[in-house]
Amino acid sequence: MKSLGVAQDASTVMIVNSLVLLPGIDMVNSFRNLLCGSEINGAVELLKVVMTTFAIVGGFVLSMYIFGGMVA
Repeated sequence: MKSLGVAQDASTVMIVNSLVLLPGIDMVNSFRNLLCGSEINGAVELLKVVMTTFAIVGGFVLSMYIFGGMVA
């Protein structure tokens, strides 16, 4: 898709995909708990989702930094 200017940087694409796809189910469950009256449990689950996402993205960025990027 380089001719359209979409997805030219593979690391950015993988980071955005991990932000959107990986913690999706847990995020939905945390919002359900927040709306159904279990605020503490929902807030803790939402914090867990945020921390998991940062850990995944941080690990990916660190591996890209250590190993010098992806080879296409």
